[in-house]
Amino acid sequence: MYYPLSEIVGNLYTDGSEFIFPEDGTFYKGPYFSTSDGKFFTEKTLLPNSKEIIRASQTNIPSLYTPDYYIPEVSEDDYRLGYIVRQVIKRVNSGSDSIIEVKKQDYYKFRDNPLYIRASFKWVIVGPALDNLSNPLYPIYGTATINKKTIDGLREQIPGIEHFFKNYTEFIRNP
Repeated sequence: MYYPLSEIVGNLYTDGSEFIFPEDGTFYKGPYFSTSDGKFFTEKTLLPNSKEIIRASQTNIPSLYTPDYYIPEVSEDDYRLGYIVRQVIKRVNSGSDSIIEVKKQDYYKFRDNPLYIRASFKWVIVGPALDNLSNPLYPIYGTATINKKTIDGLREQIPGIEHFFKNYTEFIRNP
């Protein structure tokens, strides 16, 4: 990115309520500059580490619509398949209390919303709930362990998800 000095208005400052990072929706506080094409960047003037920021206004932030909490309805086809796909969203600047499970169509509505992070994952619903470790060469992990490992794998992507999903045997049917 290059802008001549004549196209930069520098040495501006924001108090943290005016701009957000488009990648994650977190607010930016500190020095910034604007360019002649209407863009805004961090730092007092153009530097290699300058990052683009956008105005935190209704016109730049996707819909502030928050969907209702969703409880999956498991069908016989799902049980034949052995798993369901679950979707969660979480507001980026909130705690684990902002995590909600949503329907697939709501999940996709938040794809480009910088205020939310999302995760979609398989939840095993068929098999024994508990592990069978009687043969150490061929351990058989139960659905509870498999689902717990799935959630543990999402902890970095969705901080606090382990507090949302606590019943790892939810919807399980043992054949």
